Amino acid sequence: MALADADLANLRRLDFGGNDLGDGLADFSARLNAPELRELDLSHNDLTSAGLQALAKSPLLSGLYSLNLSVNTQLDIDGIWALVDSPHCARLRRLDLHSCGLQDDALNALAESKHLSNLRQLNLTKNRFTDVAVGKFAASGGLPNLAYLMLDQMQISDETHTQHAPLSDQTRALLLDRFGHHKPGKGNHAVYASEEAYLP
Repeated sequence: MALADADLANLRRLDFGGNDLGDGLADFSARLNAPELRELDLSHNDLTSAGLQALAKSPLLSGLYSLNLSVNTQLDIDGIWALVDSPHCARLRRLDLHSCGLQDDALNALAESKHLSNLRQLNLTKNRFTDVAVGKFAASGGLPNLAYLMLDQMQISDETHTQHAPLSDQTRALLLDRFGHHKPGKGNHAVYASEEAYLP
């Protein structure tokens, strides 16, 4: 892993998506010397929760404004809790978790995080949340500076986690009450934003 051994003192953005890091994220985050890194893309890497736990402990995370973890379907609640409970996340402004197979416990962890207070943008599309959990997230008051949320318009509607239905009127009302603006996106996606200027 030559990149991890390099001295990248002036690097500010790194796209390392699609490299099948897996558990190797622990070694990668420990060895990467990039103190000015602000944007990191780790999408499509088969990341595990063990790797995410290691990243959560790494000073590499502390400088980031943007972190893309999308399409890493092996992540579970232990990795998500480690991430959102890490004080190294304090600078994060953008977090992409789309297509990670996350369920309600991950949504609850995000809402309860004390270290993501500066987060402004969050992508949660193509996960497996229930309508009830989305409503609780909207009403929780967590992530107080969140201004832009991408979410699926269809959510899990029953305990089997197989049936999908549009967001309930109550949940949509809670989201609109929190963000103020809404616009359907491509396909099943929708954007909720605190200012119309954020809408695509």
